[in-house]
Amino acid sequence: MTSTMINVLLTSFPGLGLPKTLSLPVESTLSIADLHEKLSNRIPSFSDRLILTTLSNKQLDLHSDSQITDLLQNDRDEFLSLRLSARLCGGKGGFGSQLRAAGGRMS
Repeated sequence: MTSTMINVLLTSFPGLGLPKTLSLPVESTLSIADLHEKLSNRIPSFSDRLILTTLSNKQLDLHSDSQITDLLQNDRDEFLSLRLSARLCGGKGGFGSQLRAAGGRMS
């Protein structure tokens, strides 16, 4: 397979000091691990709280040797859209019991 260029469009969120969408042209033969290395030079460090996903919410394995072309919808795509997001801390629960208590007060 010949190497062509793919534009990686990375959507971020406010508070990182980044543009809303970052465009990064890369070679199609680039691995996901190499893409992670290139992105780490442009965005805040990947801590445990930041994750990269596709637009279909498939989380990228940042140490994978798979090529980024594996993430494209079809072989002719020239754009790869990714999303940078933060993990949300889970709560202890209890929403169901609160809902039942509120329902009991309504009746």
